[in-house]
Amino acid sequence: MGDVAKKITQIGPAEQVSVPKPDEKPWLRQKNEPALWYMRLKRYLELGPKRSLRAVVASEPQDQKAEKGDKIQKRKAEGVSIVSVPGSWARAAKAWNWKERAEAYDLAQIEKEAAYIRKVVIEQPFASRAYRLGYLCAMANALHKSAEYGLDLDENVKFAKTMQSLFKDIEHLMEGMDEKTLMMADAAAHRRWVELADKQRAKS
Repeated sequence: MGDVAKKITQIGPAEQVSVPKPDEKPWLRQKNEPALWYMRLKRYLELGPKRSLRAVVASEPQDQKAEKGDKIQKRKAEGVSIVSVPGSWARAAKAWNWKERAEAYDLAQIEKEAAYIRKVVIEQPFASRAYRLGYLCAMANALHKSAEYGLDLDENVKFAKTMQSLFKDIEHLMEGMDEKTLMMADAAAHRRWVELADKQRAKS
C-alpha cells in the first residue's frame, strides 16, 4: 500500500488523481489534472504523430521544476544521446491517458485540415452544377451567335467540347456529396457570378 501511495504522490496530490472522463476534446486539461503534467502533455501533443515519451522528456526545459525523483538521465550509445524516461513520467502518462488523448488530438487535426481543403474546393465556382450549366449555356449562346454571323466555329467548338468534358469529370467527382455541401457550393458560385457581373458593368 505504501508503494502505491508513493507512486501517486509523484504524479500529483492524491485528491488530484482521477481518470479523465471521455469528452469531445480530451486533449484539453482534465478536471483535477495537475498543471505541470498538463503542460508536459501539451508538448507531447505538439511533437506530432511520431511523438514519444522519450522525445518529450528530452524537450523538457532546463529551468522546469523537477518532480521529486524526476532526474532525467542521459547516456551515449553509438554517438546518439539517449534519454531515459523517469518512472513518474510513465505513470503520469498512463494515469492521464496520454496515448488515447494524443490519438483524439491527431484525429481532430486531420478533420480540421480535411474541412479546410473541402471548404476551398466548395468555394470554387465550378463545384456548383448550376454554375457549370450556366457556363455551358453561355457558351452555347456564343456559338449560336457565331453561327449567325458565319464565323469559323472550329476552335470555339473544340473549346466547348473540352469544357463539357471537364464539367462531366467534375460532376462525377461531386457525386455523393450531401445537399448542404452542394448548397454551399451553389452559394459560393453565386457570389462569384455577382463579382463577374459587377466587373463587367464597371468596364462598360
